[in-house]
Amino acid sequence: MKNRHYKTPTSSKMPLWIAGVVLMILAVIAVLAFLRRPQVESTNVGRPAPAAVVKNLTEIPATTWKPIGSAGAVPAEKAPGPAKPAFLYVGALGCPYCAAQRWPMIVALSRFGHFSGLTLNRSTGKDVYPNTPTFSFVKAHYQSPYITANLMEIYGRQFSDVRGFYPALMRLTRSEAQAFKKYDGPPYVPAANSLSYPFELVGDRYVWVGSTIDPGMLDGHSWAEISREVRHGQGALGRDILANANALTAAICAVDGNRPGSVCHQVGATPARAVP
Repeated sequence: MKNRHYKTPTSSKMPLWIAGVVLMILAVIAVLAFLRRPQVESTNVGRPAPAAVVKNLTEIPATTWKPIGSAGAVPAEKAPGPAKPAFLYVGALGCPYCAAQRWPMIVALSRFGHFSGLTLNRSTGKDVYPNTPTFSFVKAHYQSPYITANLMEIYGRQFSDVRGFYPALMRLTRSEAQAFKKYDGPPYVPAANSLSYPFELVGDRYVWVGSTIDPGMLDGHSWAEISREVRHGQGALGRDILANANALTAAICAVDGNRPGSVCHQVGATPARAVP
């Protein structure tokens, strides 16, 4: 399983006169870059996700799922979850690995409930895998009779060259912050990658840290193209997203009493590593 971690960049202090020179240089570079860069960076960002794209990701035919396997799951805890377990996601709008991971998340969660208010987004254009097509959960709502979903985007998309960081966005509750700190570190994650994201925790029993999808696979593709591949299980990208969605599905089934049966008894919706 590919596992890619992301941590928010930080800046270091420098003398004021050096900072002034740097700012002048950056301003010139920024103007030249703006005049020369392709306008893909802001294309469609913030717009409602098209109905056809959402349908492709949330209404996948049973025939598409049958040949798809599972990409596996990582046990976190052996204690049973609550009656209605929680799905916690912690990510950032500018993070390219979060951008890739939202695709299988939306597919998996849609098998148990319903999304509304999804908007289009791209990862930052100032990092690896720039402008990766994805979605934003900031304005999204999710309803399910089987699971609660706390989808937290803790940082915004636009990196500030002047301030040296991404703007804070959504704030974790105390319990969410405690879970993030507990599971996004040793023994589940190497110390060097602790408190990185994307982070997913299912019912305090299954945890993922890092992207299971290669962001590079999304490069050059539109939302419509990707969603069509997913809906029909076509291409390496479509199959990879579905396989990872199956892993998330299996984890949710394992903590919610295998409900609904129409989903949890489908071929492929079985954890590769089940919690005893």
